[in-house]
Amino acid sequence: MYGLTVEQILKRLKISAICGIIFGIGLLCASLFALVTSGGTPDSNITIKEVILIFPMSILYSIILVWELMAYIINWKKILKGILLPIPFISMIIETFKGYVMAAKAIVYALKNRDNGKNHV
Repeated sequence: MYGLTVEQILKRLKISAICGIIFGIGLLCASLFALVTSGGTPDSNITIKEVILIFPMSILYSIILVWELMAYIINWKKILKGILLPIPFISMIIETFKGYVMAAKAIVYALKNRDNGKNHV
């Protein structure tokens, strides 16, 4: 379907996951730093609830980034071609959305068929 083997998809998923983890750690550090230094006055109180809510937010953003990177990796040629079509912005958005769907399908298929790595998706 996409011309990639299961091994290639899993390799691309690992690369996307590493980038997502690095982004998540950076976002977590930046958010904690911004939260700690945002008050500037002794009267500003940072609640534990604000600090706890930063962790799931950074994890969620990391997962979304992994999915987006997979969409761009799988469908990058058509996304670039969508920029050149008669209505560039709309064509690119449509191809990017198709990439999101293709990435979800490819990830599910690759995780289900990990054992037979030579199958083409």
